[in-house]
Amino acid sequence: MSKPQYSEYRDNHYSLVHRDMGSLPMIDIDSVEIGWEDGNPVPLSLIETKRFGLKKLSELTSVNNNSIKVQKNIADRLGVPFFVVLYKFWNDKLNRIVGAEDGNDVKIDSYQFQVAARNKIAKGFVGNTIAEMNYNEYVDFLKDLRR
Repeated sequence: MSKPQYSEYRDNHYSLVHRDMGSLPMIDIDSVEIGWEDGNPVPLSLIETKRFGLKKLSELTSVNNNSIKVQKNIADRLGVPFFVVLYKFWNDKLNRIVGAEDGNDVKIDSYQFQVAARNKIAKGFVGNTIAEMNYNEYVDFLKDLRR
């Protein structure tokens, strides 16, 4: 199980300061899915996430997008899949129904995901098309990355 989010706040200060440093490009990697080998955490995939409507998927999957190029390069070097995921939800309150302490019965029915493969390994999971997923399908997709 994931550790809880401590603040719901992501520190943007470093990014702003870094931009003032001049010609020192950087990117922010959104998600590294992890698994375990011999008791040690290992990367399973890279996922760039964006809230639907902030960017178009075509912008995020463009071969001219340097952030995507760098993340694809990192994923290829690690030998892991790289995805771009757009997500949206229909209200600000999460409709959580937790039926078990282990969280297996958690359902959030107001989410939708669009998943696009950005390297050859990722295409083995979702193909060449944009995979539309509801919450439960996305959970299954993330579990498949761990097999």
